[in-house]
Amino acid sequence: ACEGTGSFASAVITFTATRSAELVSIQAKVGDESYDFTNARFGVGIDGPIVVTGRSQTMVVIEMMVHNGVGAEIAIHNIQNPMTPGQSTWAVTTYVKGPVPGAAVTTTLMPLVTCTEIGGICGSFPSPEARRDEGLNLPGPVVLGYIRVDQNSFIEPIYYGVSN
Repeated sequence: ACEGTGSFASAVITFTATRSAELVSIQAKVGDESYDFTNARFGVGIDGPIVVTGRSQTMVVIEMMVHNGVGAEIAIHNIQNPMTPGQSTWAVTTYVKGPVPGAAVTTTLMPLVTCTEIGGICGSFPSPEARRDEGLNLPGPVVLGYIRVDQNSFIEPIYYGVSN
C-alpha cells in the first residue's frame, strides 16, 4: 500500500468489541483533514462479502456482527490518503441496527442511494444513540509527504564517472 499524500491505500483494522453489535463505522484523518472513503472497498469477511450500508467522503459503515470479547478484522481498500502528511488517527465505532428505545425517530424526504461495490456516496448512517463501542483518535500509519527537489541544486558532472 502506498502511504504518500493523495495516494490510494489499503488498511487492515483489528479490534475486540466489548459489546455485541451489527454495524461498524470507520473514519480516519491526519490533523483536520480526513481520508476519502468515497470509493472504499472491502475484502471478504468471515460470513461472506462485506455489505456497505453507508458511505460518505469521511466515513464508511458496514454490516458486521461483532461480539463481546471476540476479535474482529476488517480489510479496507481504495481509500484516499489526505493531502496533509503526518500521523493518522482512526475512529472505529460499533452500532446496533434498528430503532433505539427513547431515541428520536426521523424521516427521510428522498429515497436513499443504494450502496454498491463500485463506490460513491450512498446509504444511511446509524444514529449516535445506537452506539455500542467507540475507539477515537487511535494512532494509525504515518502519511508521508513527497520529496521536494530544490530547483537551484545541480550535480557536477551530470553523468557518473565522466570527468569535466
